[in-house]
Amino acid sequence: MRIGMNIYEIAQKANVSRATVSRVINHMSGVKEETRRRVEQVISEVNYIPSAAARSLVSKKSNTIGVLIYNITQPFWAGITSGIENGALQNDYGMFIFNSKSHSTNWDYQKAYKQNLRKLVRQGVDGIIIALLNDLDPDDIAFLESVHMPFTVLQNHLENSPIVSVNVDNVKSAFEATNYLIRLGHRSIVHVTGPMTSGIAQKRVEGFTKAMTAAGLPVASDSLINGTFNFNDGYWAMKRILMRENLPTAVLFGCDTEAFGGIAAAREMNVHVPEDISVMGFDGLAREIEYGALLPDLTTMCQPMEQLGGSAVQQLLKLIGGTRPDPSELYLDMTLNEGKTCCRPQ
Repeated sequence: MRIGMNIYEIAQKANVSRATVSRVINHMSGVKEETRRRVEQVISEVNYIPSAAARSLVSKKSNTIGVLIYNITQPFWAGITSGIENGALQNDYGMFIFNSKSHSTNWDYQKAYKQNLRKLVRQGVDGIIIALLNDLDPDDIAFLESVHMPFTVLQNHLENSPIVSVNVDNVKSAFEATNYLIRLGHRSIVHVTGPMTSGIAQKRVEGFTKAMTAAGLPVASDSLINGTFNFNDGYWAMKRILMRENLPTAVLFGCDTEAFGGIAAAREMNVHVPEDISVMGFDGLAREIEYGALLPDLTTMCQPMEQLGGSAVQQLLKLIGGTRPDPSELYLDMTLNEGKTCCRPQ
């Protein structure tokens, strides 16, 4: 086998022009089937791998997508990234990933994701998948449109937006989660939220409030505790809850990570879950975390993380190909895992 053979030598060996070899490599029309097979045979014999840069000059495409992710170190976002990666590989695409959660304050985070968005465009990607806690600012959308960059958003909460997106209905899912607790007989329920700058957290509060109101149950000032979708916030929120004179019978956490923090706090205070207090979460992370069998079988609303990522790739590839997806706003369902951390109040 000859190592390092170039396109000119392949053309000589196959007795065709360099232009014909280029057409075969880039899957272009205008080549007879017999000629195409002969060139492909030579390419196979010499194990020729075309330069990505050279292919992009011909096809005007890099066959890479950019991914702007909120925090790839967290299992939920890692699950979505895995779905994106699988979808990209199945379509012969590579990925550039930028992780924006590298700063602690919201101002720094906003600055980081905006910088990363522009870096991805400069990488020459064919399109971008955006998966953040918050919605894009209007100037972000204007920037992407000004450079004619196809993009798809995971969890878009902008009203009347023409953005192509893949979503779960967080209002509906929080409504269903709260109703599940109500059907078990719970009347005093606390919701520990995510960061209220996040559209995801806002929609889950909306669903919780709707379900409580529909059941004639009060949503008092102490029915909501603000969190940030992390373990420590769940831990300290449960500590505060368990110090109350009148304890709720159930806590609906804004995500599973918070819920696991809450369970850890309850254990420290010798409070049993679910006998003394029921705990419910969102996302279905226990299935995604290695050694998940060692974690409690959490009652939770499970997100189709891999499917969300894969669907975003399909939406984006349609845009790259010049077709607007229909529907442009795709909604996937969350499903209830009843688990073992909720029961009827004792």
